[in-house]
Amino acid sequence: MTFTRFGIKILCLFILMSLVPLAIAGVIVYKHVYERTRYDVLRQVRSTAKNLNIQLSLLLSQRLIRVEDFSSDGFIRDCVEQMTLITPEYSSINDKLNAHLKNNKKSLDAKILDIEILDPRGVVIASTSQDQIGKDKSDRNYFKVPFLALERKGPFFSNDLERKGNTDELRLVYSSILKDKTLQGPIGVIVIKVNGDIIQEVFNQHVFDPDEESDLGHFSEIYIVNSKKTMIANSTSLKTMNFKQIINTTPVQEVFLSHGEWSGIYKNYKGVRVLGSVLFVSEMDWVILAEIDADKAFLPLTKIKYIFAISGGGVLLIVAIFSFLISNRINNTIRQFVTGLEMVADGNFERKIEVGRRRDEVQTLAKSFNLMTEKLKESKELEYKFDEVKMLHSLTEKINLGLTLEEVLNYVFESFRAIIPYDRIGVAFLFDNGKTVEHKWTRTDAETIKLGNGYSLKLEETTLSNIITTGKSRIITDLEEYLKVRPQSDSTKLMVEEGMLSSLTCPLIALGKPIGFIFFSSFKVNAYSNVHVELFMQIAGELAVTVEKSRLYQELVELNELKNGFLGMAAHDLRNPNVLIRLYLNQLVESLEGTNEIQRTWINKIQSISRSMMTLIDDFLDVSNVEAGQLKLDVNPVKLNVFITDNYEDNKSITEKKSITLKLDLKKELPIVDIDSDRINQVINNLITNAMKYSAPNTEIILSVEVIDKEAVVSVIDQGQGIHPDDLNKLFKMFGKTRGKPTANEKSTGLGLVICKHVVEAHDGRIWVESEGIAKGSTFKFTLPLKLKESGQEEMALSLNS
Repeated sequence: MTFTRFGIKILCLFILMSLVPLAIAGVIVYKHVYERTRYDVLRQVRSTAKNLNIQLSLLLSQRLIRVEDFSSDGFIRDCVEQMTLITPEYSSINDKLNAHLKNNKKSLDAKILDIEILDPRGVVIASTSQDQIGKDKSDRNYFKVPFLALERKGPFFSNDLERKGNTDELRLVYSSILKDKTLQGPIGVIVIKVNGDIIQEVFNQHVFDPDEESDLGHFSEIYIVNSKKTMIANSTSLKTMNFKQIINTTPVQEVFLSHGEWSGIYKNYKGVRVLGSVLFVSEMDWVILAEIDADKAFLPLTKIKYIFAISGGGVLLIVAIFSFLISNRINNTIRQFVTGLEMVADGNFERKIEVGRRRDEVQTLAKSFNLMTEKLKESKELEYKFDEVKMLHSLTEKINLGLTLEEVLNYVFESFRAIIPYDRIGVAFLFDNGKTVEHKWTRTDAETIKLGNGYSLKLEETTLSNIITTGKSRIITDLEEYLKVRPQSDSTKLMVEEGMLSSLTCPLIALGKPIGFIFFSSFKVNAYSNVHVELFMQIAGELAVTVEKSRLYQELVELNELKNGFLGMAAHDLRNPNVLIRLYLNQLVESLEGTNEIQRTWINKIQSISRSMMTLIDDFLDVSNVEAGQLKLDVNPVKLNVFITDNYEDNKSITEKKSITLKLDLKKELPIVDIDSDRINQVINNLITNAMKYSAPNTEIILSVEVIDKEAVVSVIDQGQGIHPDDLNKLFKMFGKTRGKPTANEKSTGLGLVICKHVVEAHDGRIWVESEGIAKGSTFKFTLPLKLKESGQEEMALSLNS
């Protein structure tokens, strides 16, 4: 049986709960033992180093005492004092002194190799070695320090080493100052050279302190280093010694600098990690080092590691078994929950959790899960129904917005997949009084379309006639099996070649009359069942309405086009005779030599009627062209101030005939605009004519132009009857009439403002009217966008605006 993730977490939790305290205890014990071992070993090493120093001091002090006694020899002092005075008996005294030194050398110490006496200049004046007499040794420490030091107190033991020839034979040098009897002033230095292996005698003793159970065998190495960082004694080299070994480790450097002592863990001159103690010997300017291999020193810690490792392994095994037994109890329940939740995530709410007779939170959790799946199932069904209603509602909105059938079908294909299955939608219509069915629209996810638009069949040759008869949908669960039964069905064969394996066909019925079919198809077998039929039938019903609306709309478009064509043709046919009537009337007037008042009146009326008819005919032609989309503009750059001024001059004489003053409010400079000057001239003339119709004599009409936000705003302002608020929405509409009456019974077609609106909008402008009410005049305004091609024009427009 494998662990679940929960089981793994339990295992990890128990391991942490058991091993963490064990690890903490192990670290504490290990740290304690480590520190204790380190303390004990360092204490032992430090004690050994100090004991060794005591032994060395004792050994060397004995030589110092002999040197001090020898230096106080009265015979030697008297001889040196006389030789310093350079008396005639100098040679005799020197021979006696040399003989005295040689005789006493044997009685002092067997380890003494040589005895020398140096005068105040540092020159050897007597020696047990004849070859040393007369040599200058003033540069040696054993001369300079006792003789030249500020404090001349007693004997001095130098740290100098001398080698015999080219050998590594070690010689320790003792020196002491010689003083005269009277003034106790320095008269020379006596030097005794001792064999260096006396230091090794100390290492031959095994116990340095009776109170300490320490022995040289406990240590890896004990050695002495002088101030030149040279090893001069070593416990591991009792017979032979390499005095060329330089010891320059960090502890040695620190102790020589501090003149104290240091203990700790470090790497020695061999690169071995050791526990050691370094002690400075001030009398001899040496350091003593006692070291023990760190691995040997901490050997008990290795045993502790093994103990804790074995204990940890045992605890780990016990915890693993315990965790397995614990998790095994709830493993099956967890898997049931995981499987159930995966099914819920996939939309399947049939899973139930059974946990037996448990009486704990797991049982409560199982009951809650089962209750949740029941609620989710109910909620999913409601949500599905809600989605259906929402989809149908959105489809109805799309239809009511007046979208074409193709736009509605594309919306269905893209939006309804969330609640119904399909990979292809096709629509076919009935023709020839329901005798022929023809495919008109297709959209599919297949790579190629085999059964496309234009494919038609006689209805009686298909199985679709039964759908028309019953008014019910048809489901084919397996098109391949269906094709085996009806191999003569070319449409089924083409669908299978596209990859479709199941289909659902619904009739399209509008106003109780069948008009066609809608086909839903899927790449999967058994994609459709009776649960889909109701929704598909509702979609088909909505689409049937769209089809019928599209048909009626098409008929309306055709009738409107017919009307526009008829209107244009009629207006055009009426225009030509009217032109002829006006031409013949003008010729008649010219042919008559004299006319009376009555004749001129009738002729004027005929001319007025002809002009009115021509205006009406021109308006009808303009409206016809606008609605047919044939309003064409001849756009050219025009200087706006010149154009407006010319229009003003043309209309000024017309308004004066009605005793109305036309004024011009024009800036000196206006930008150039791209317009059809004839059409915009027509708009301004129409607005001025309208203003004149509804204005009384002795009033004013103002034609003004200003630049606002990169637009030229043209205004026609009158002092006429004004416009009632309820009549504002009637303007700019076909045959729109207001409550106002022309002041001189002028005629109006009701088409002028409609034509103005289309002309202005064709120039990407706007037109509107402003009026505060009856008897308060009115203002008609329209805009022309400024196409500023040069920065100078733009700056001019902005300056005018400001």
